[in-house]
Amino acid sequence: MAFTELKDNHGQQKRDRFARLLQKQSLLKANNSHKQNRLYASTSNRLPPVFANNADALVSQSLPNNYNHNPVISLDSRIEEHEKTTSELIDFALDVQEDLVNQLNLIQATHQNSKSARTWLKDFIQAIATIVKRLSNTIEPLVKHYNNFVRTQQHKISNLQLNTQKDTFRVDNLIRSHQQIKEELDIIGTKVHNGHDQREELQSQVRRLKDELENQGRQIDAIRQNQSTNQNHVNQRLTKLEDEMNVCRQNLTEKKTTIQQLSQQLGEKDSLDDTLKHLDTQWEEKYTVIRQEAKDQTDHIKRWMTTEANQVMEFIRQAEVISNRSELRQNELEHQMVQIAKGLEKEVKQLIKQLQEQQTQFAQQQVQHFKKEQNTLIDKFRQECREGFDATHDNLATMRTMLETKQKILEGDLLHKIEELRLHTVKGLILT
Repeated sequence: MAFTELKDNHGQQKRDRFARLLQKQSLLKANNSHKQNRLYASTSNRLPPVFANNADALVSQSLPNNYNHNPVISLDSRIEEHEKTTSELIDFALDVQEDLVNQLNLIQATHQNSKSARTWLKDFIQAIATIVKRLSNTIEPLVKHYNNFVRTQQHKISNLQLNTQKDTFRVDNLIRSHQQIKEELDIIGTKVHNGHDQREELQSQVRRLKDELENQGRQIDAIRQNQSTNQNHVNQRLTKLEDEMNVCRQNLTEKKTTIQQLSQQLGEKDSLDDTLKHLDTQWEEKYTVIRQEAKDQTDHIKRWMTTEANQVMEFIRQAEVISNRSELRQNELEHQMVQIAKGLEKEVKQLIKQLQEQQTQFAQQQVQHFKKEQNTLIDKFRQECREGFDATHDNLATMRTMLETKQKILEGDLLHKIEELRLHTVKGLILT
């Protein structure tokens, strides 16, 4: 644009200079027309018909009011002016020739530049078309691969959905089984609680039986102590009775001896014998009664002690049975506790397995979400590539239209300038 403006300014200066020269020459011709008819005629013969026909009018219009009628001065001045004008016209013609050559060179260079620009534009368009074709050839396998990948992912997604449904069904079954196990555990916990209560009750019964056994043992010890005391007392009484009987026997013996002595002395032996026999019989009966009473009392004490011992042994046996039952119940409770612990351990393992499966399912969901995001990014990238290709195609079409329009404008400017140069050349030739 700057070169075009500079060229237009230069052409305008040339045109203004040429117009001034034409005006000056017309004035000189008007001043010399009334005295140089022959020169004017010769000059008018070389002019085109348009200028020749209008020469008189130009002369009549351009004559000054103070025209000098001195022929020598006016001839010299006309010759000088004519030489000066001729030299200026020659210089102008040389300048015009130089400008014409420059303009022709410029036109040729512009034509070459336009041709090279067209060639470059064609090469550029071909290169872009080649690049677009290569990109299309490159994108087609990617699109096919992407479509295959999408189909594969859709197949995998369908399989994952089926597996997810199966896993959901399994999880529902596990949840139901977990609820059942929880209910059973609640029942077992209730039983364990009841077992603990029964165990505590049995322990309290065992403690009560132990206390009763201790009381019975103390009572048996007291009875044994009383029995030993009574036995000692009976033995003491028997010993005392035996001692008394011995003393009585001694007394009887002494009395018998005394009576015998007295009988011998008094001669009443028969009556004394009867008396002694009677006393002996009384003492024997009394001794027998006392001995029988002592024996009966001893037998009664033995029977009572045997009965108490049997009762104590029965009570001990019952206590042992209750203790054995409590031990069996305790063993059963311990076995149930072990079974419950095993069941809880199994349930914990199942819960850990469920947690691991849930973690695996969560990881699969994360992978599926990542794949969805990746597919979304691929679709977005594909859409952006398509939009970029469309925008590039639109830009190329716009550039092509702009270049064609600019080329047409440049061709119009060149044709206009060529016409102007032709007109200037014709005018210069006419003036020369």
